[in-house]
Amino acid sequence: MALLPALQLIVSLLHSLLIPPLLTCLVLTYIPLHIPGILIVFLAAISPPLVAYVSLKWRDFCDQRDAERLGAVLPPRVKDTTFFSTTSLATSMNIMKHGLLGKYLLYPLRYKLSVINYIDLCTLGEHLTR
Repeated sequence: MALLPALQLIVSLLHSLLIPPLLTCLVLTYIPLHIPGILIVFLAAISPPLVAYVSLKWRDFCDQRDAERLGAVLPPRVKDTTFFSTTSLATSMNIMKHGLLGKYLLYPLRYKLSVINYIDLCTLGEHLTR
C-alpha cells in the first residue's frame, strides 16, 4: 500500500531532520570537555538548517565546477535578498491575481532582461498608476 504524499515527504525528510541533532548530541555528550546542556540543545537545534545550508552550497559548488569542466554555463538565478524570497513570491501572486501569466514574458526575452526584474518594474508602475 502506497503512503500518502504528506507521509512520503515526512519520511524522506526524516533522516535530514533527526540525524544531525542526534549526532550533535552524541558527539558533544561524549567528548571529555564539560559543555553546558543548554549549549548542546542550542547546537542540536541549529544543526538541521546548518546541514541544509552547507549541502546546498556544496551542491552549487559541484555544479559550477562541473559546468566549467564541460565548458557550459549555468542558467542565471533570480536574486532576491528578502527572507524566503517574499518579493518574487508576492510579484508572482500579484500577476496570477490581476493579470495574465504570460503577459511579461516576451519583452524581457526579446531585450535579454531578467524576467523577474522586468515584472517587478511593471508591477511597480501599475501600483503607481492606480
